[in-house]
Amino acid sequence: MVSECELAARTTLVKQLTQEVTTRTDALGCGQIMVPPGLIDQVTSHVLRLSGSEPCGVRGGVLHIHYFDGEQLQRLTRVVLDPSMPNTYELYLTLRPDTSTWYHKMSRIIK
Repeated sequence: MVSECELAARTTLVKQLTQEVTTRTDALGCGQIMVPPGLIDQVTSHVLRLSGSEPCGVRGGVLHIHYFDGEQLQRLTRVVLDPSMPNTYELYLTLRPDTSTWYHKMSRIIK
């Protein structure tokens, strides 16, 4: 059973990640960042699982989000999970484009 504290942390983390990732279009020079359904929930589950053994739990974490296009690694954002807590651990998330889609293949041809 999921505790109220974990549920609240999950909800907050999902909101933070969604907002941070989808608003970083300026860093990538594109009009929109599309996140596959369920990806944010997967990341949130992993963060909550990995933070379970940390002294401050999920609240002591910093999540660094990068984007790798196959050639260059770009820093998108840094999410401090709870600014009122000391940072006790860091996690790194690297997003990559889905190269199997027709859209990606067409954009390569057009370039």
